[in-house]
Amino acid sequence: MGQSGPEPGRDEQPVHLVRVDGFCMDRTEMTRSGEATPWVGLSFAEATAACAERGGRLPTEAEWEKAARGG
Repeated sequence: MGQSGPEPGRDEQPVHLVRVDGFCMDRTEMTRSGEATPWVGLSFAEATAACAERGGRLPTEAEWEKAARGG
C-alpha cells in the first residue's frame, strides 16, 4: 500500500506491504430502493448502517485500494 512514486497532491508514504485475504465487493453502487442514482453525502455512520442492513460492511482501506487498482 502507499504511493509508489511522486504524484501531485498525494502523500501516502511510506510504501508498505499489506496482506489482503479474500474479500467480496459489490460491482455496482448502492442505491436507494426505486432510485437509479447512487447514494452520496452519507456520513460514515450512515454508510456503515446501510451496509449492515444488507448483510455487508464497508471495505478496509487496503481492500478498497486493491479493488481500485484492479486486483
